[in-house]
Amino acid sequence: MPAGDHRPIGADCARPPARPPFLTNPAPRYYRLALFFAVAFTVAHVIALPVGMTYDGGQYVTLAMVFGRQFPAGWNFARNPLYPLALRVFFWGLGRHAAAAVLLNSLFGFVGVWSLGAALRRLGSARLAAACLVVLTVYPTLITYEHMVLTEAGSFFFLALLANALTWQSARSGWKTGAITMVAIAGFYFRATLLAMAPLAAILLGLELISRHRRSTPAPRWRATLRVVAPHVAIAALAPTVAAIPWNMAVARSPHHNYNGQNLLYGLVKQAVLPPSDPLVSGVKDTYKAAIADASAGGHLDVGGLRRATHLPVFTAIEPRSDEASAIFRKSVRRYPGRYLAGVGRGLLLYAGVHSIDSETETYVHGVIGEARTGSKLWFGEPWNTPEFVAAFSQPGRNTALAKLVELLVAPFTMMVSIGALVTLAGFAIGCWRHDLGLLTFTGLPLWWMIVHALTLMSSDRLVAPAHAFLVLNAPVLPFYVAKHRARLFGVSPRLKVNATTAVAGDAPTR
Repeated sequence: MPAGDHRPIGADCARPPARPPFLTNPAPRYYRLALFFAVAFTVAHVIALPVGMTYDGGQYVTLAMVFGRQFPAGWNFARNPLYPLALRVFFWGLGRHAAAAVLLNSLFGFVGVWSLGAALRRLGSARLAAACLVVLTVYPTLITYEHMVLTEAGSFFFLALLANALTWQSARSGWKTGAITMVAIAGFYFRATLLAMAPLAAILLGLELISRHRRSTPAPRWRATLRVVAPHVAIAALAPTVAAIPWNMAVARSPHHNYNGQNLLYGLVKQAVLPPSDPLVSGVKDTYKAAIADASAGGHLDVGGLRRATHLPVFTAIEPRSDEASAIFRKSVRRYPGRYLAGVGRGLLLYAGVHSIDSETETYVHGVIGEARTGSKLWFGEPWNTPEFVAAFSQPGRNTALAKLVELLVAPFTMMVSIGALVTLAGFAIGCWRHDLGLLTFTGLPLWWMIVHALTLMSSDRLVAPAHAFLVLNAPVLPFYVAKHRARLFGVSPRLKVNATTAVAGDAPTR
């Protein structure tokens, strides 16, 4: 990315520096060593750890093979296209097997970590950037999802790209607006939930542009400032939604158009918002009561809601109503506001690191890391348990020292999620109070990701694994960031501050 300045917005004729920035401000040696460690460790775990694949993973692999043959006629529009397309490219280059899928997801993870490191370096601390590279590279949960044929590693990649774009201080405001918009659009076509990040990104962009305009304009008037800033905010907020319309229209016309409705009904049952007396579940009332009792202790439902196995029969009974799911969801919230808020609260606790009795992440971490010696974990049934499919994604077990090392890190990193949640909340409060855009970026993105999933009752720790990577990073990094910038944060007038750009174009791998 080009290094930024604080000239008035619209002053696009930047005078080039006498020497390229990467020659005048090279990365410190310890940062380069941390980056080398990240590369080496990523290559090592790609080789040492097995692949994991669920029913969803089987669908992604099948859809990857549709490209170039049966797209769009044979496409399941319940799945957005970029991840299967990326799998298709890697299968074309490397063959349809486990190593290709693991390499793709590990590349997502590595570039995401590098992007966050580059953003931290740009915010003024190469040491914290180096720490970011080391901490997230060895984070067991991120490593696990790099080996699962799922979208979590890619979702982390897009959140990291968004953080990188938000901290870019471009001399041309339009370039930054375009970068944020393109990340949001690509993110949607990778995973639909990422579209929800566009409004937050637009707000943060607007805060920065307001600050820059008012600092660079003598006696600025708010009306003039808003005239300059509003187009950028509107583009960043609305363009991703507009770009999503063609795909959403295709989803509505497809046989799988009720996928979003299924998610809403899934959440209502998972967090037991519907009481057993509700007519919608009357046909499975006893089964539903038993499922609630099975997931409760001391009269309190588990933070993750019903267990996956006991939840399924209840959900299956109401799934045919998924075409009416939006109306059912709104009606349920109005009729049972207390139960809904309790479900949202449990979801937030789950996402903040409170242990669940039925954790998907724990299952996958144990299978990929704790049981690495037994080889591939193929958790799927029909129609993918054919000899050909199983043979393509089977890997022999390896009793490696790296797997044992990563397994030792599981417990301390699990604690870091909860610590990071508290630190992130505190950092967000300080960022709001002192109007610090660096803090607001690194805390606002994961918090909003968690809130969006909690409001829709999607109570699975797998879905918020991308945000947990930010929490793990924030736990050690934010206290040092605040300490390093304490004079600026606490010793000056609380005007909106744009962090000085100390990084260089070569820092950001994503631009």
